[in-house]
Amino acid sequence: MRVLCVVPHMDLLTSISAELGLRFAEWAKGQGHDVRVLYSWEATRLPLLISLFGEPDFIYYAGHGSLDTLLGNEFFLGLVTPFNANWLRERVTAVMACLSASVLGKQVVEEGGYAYVGATDLLYAAFNELDHNYLDDWLSYMMELPKGIVSNLTLGEALENLKREALSYADTYTGLENGDWYSSTFRHNANVYTVVGNSNLRLSDVTKREQAPMGFVEGLQYLFREDVLRASWPDAVRSLMSFGVVAGTIAGLVVPSAVDFVAERTGAPKPFAELAKKALVSVAAMAPT
Repeated sequence: MRVLCVVPHMDLLTSISAELGLRFAEWAKGQGHDVRVLYSWEATRLPLLISLFGEPDFIYYAGHGSLDTLLGNEFFLGLVTPFNANWLRERVTAVMACLSASVLGKQVVEEGGYAYVGATDLLYAAFNELDHNYLDDWLSYMMELPKGIVSNLTLGEALENLKREALSYADTYTGLENGDWYSSTFRHNANVYTVVGNSNLRLSDVTKREQAPMGFVEGLQYLFREDVLRASWPDAVRSLMSFGVVAGTIAGLVVPSAVDFVAERTGAPKPFAELAKKALVSVAAMAPT
């Protein structure tokens, strides 16, 4: 089975969701599945579009979301929105992201996605507190959804496993200093997850076992098909030519010379100058549209 894990990493909360996505990817690899991971700055539109050449049977996203967007590492444009929801057609998608099942999930299914499993409200993270490691429990129950789907449970059964384990943990927190808060957030997370589409669907019902992933030549041919150009390519070009890419490229050319000039005039230590070069280029590239 071919699995695509999309794992943005841009802030504290996505460091937690990234841990979830990467743990699931390692587990799926251990089960013998063909797993591709788009991590951090790879979780942007062009790498996603190229990764879809591999015809993944299941897509798992763990990161920020809103009513109609999976943000990825695309700060302004968004990784998946109603404008490119058709990229997820003929696939099963599950997400650990706030809100997106309310609008985007429905759009994905309307555009031909087999199913979309996600949350209709905000999702709460967890941390390793002094009184208990709630983070490990959170990771454990959140993993139940993608693990169940890849293990060929129905989508409804996989979701029930997540809910059952979340509620089981919530029941054990009585008397802990932060127990009431985490008990309530675990219950909330369980209650707002839903399946958009057929909850009785299994991956084996839709897996294209006879279809090999596209090679490079086939991928290029696919990119320049009229229907793909019309539906997807404008968004990919906008992402590729985003402000972040342009700014990062310009900074990569200009910053080293500028920093060397300033360092020479001020007598700044060489290690400091080298660190400044890397930091300034990174900052310039952190605004992809």
